[in-house]
Amino acid sequence: MESLLSEFYDWLLCEQGVMKHSIAVYRPVLRDLIMVCDGTITNEGVREFFRQGLQKHKPATLKFRKAVIHRLLHWLTEIRGLSEYEGVRRMVERLKLPRATSDRKALSEKAVRQWIRQPNIHTWKGLQDRVVLELLYCGLRIGEVVGLDKPDLDLEEGYAHIRHGKGDKERWVRLPQGALPVMGQYIANLLRAYPRQECLLPGTHGGRIGEVTLRRRLQSHAVAAGIGKQIPHILRHSCATHLSERGAPPLGIQKLLGHDDFNTTRRYLHLSRKLADTAIDDFHPRNEQQERLLEFMPTEGLEKVQNTY
Repeated sequence: MESLLSEFYDWLLCEQGVMKHSIAVYRPVLRDLIMVCDGTITNEGVREFFRQGLQKHKPATLKFRKAVIHRLLHWLTEIRGLSEYEGVRRMVERLKLPRATSDRKALSEKAVRQWIRQPNIHTWKGLQDRVVLELLYCGLRIGEVVGLDKPDLDLEEGYAHIRHGKGDKERWVRLPQGALPVMGQYIANLLRAYPRQECLLPGTHGGRIGEVTLRRRLQSHAVAAGIGKQIPHILRHSCATHLSERGAPPLGIQKLLGHDDFNTTRRYLHLSRKLADTAIDDFHPRNEQQERLLEFMPTEGLEKVQNTY
């Protein structure tokens, strides 16, 4: 099975354009599956895998794990032509899991501000973490941030160039003015400390910083800031929500996040009831029409009308 998995990962990378850090997330899922299945993927083994998962994982995690397994089974049956896995694939397709909530949670602007300001920018790691938090709050995924090179951060024009986003898509992301000074400070230190290093976020032992290491550091800053243990990806959700609440056009938010389908973007927009009320109170044409009618509303017979309700 190990050789098949190796072929599968190569197919994802070379044929499907899946990023290396995404494949790195697939690996532990499939490793756990093979362990539970005792080396051979079977119906009973997959059922046991998800039975154990129900005790440990949230619905969203289970949904992701199911998608990873289904993608492997699709490759085994459709690309490699291994018909013995067809029954397992059909079983996974019919598998019912607890439903995850559709709305993505968002932090308040105050909580985001506390988190971003928590790292000590007078230390190298603190300055690096601050830049990462700023980029995540611009709508980038953590894997996209890790994959940035020095030239991808154009501070003169105020853009981050995402060369290999999800699905290997390319896009430009506008950087807010408030984030540019600390990014400039980081780049200046980076050029002095790592003049030959191409990547934006070098790790302690050379090469790019590890995504797992970075997540842990960012989560520790969230706890220290008093907002609890948070996953870095919530900053992407919060960016979309705050832009929407401040009146940014939905299609602009979609382009910023790099979504092909607006339904995906819609799940990121955690709209408050107050915002929905404002949409009616401030923009609905009938508000103005009602005001004009009230100016000319007759007073005679009003008591009779009121008594009918």
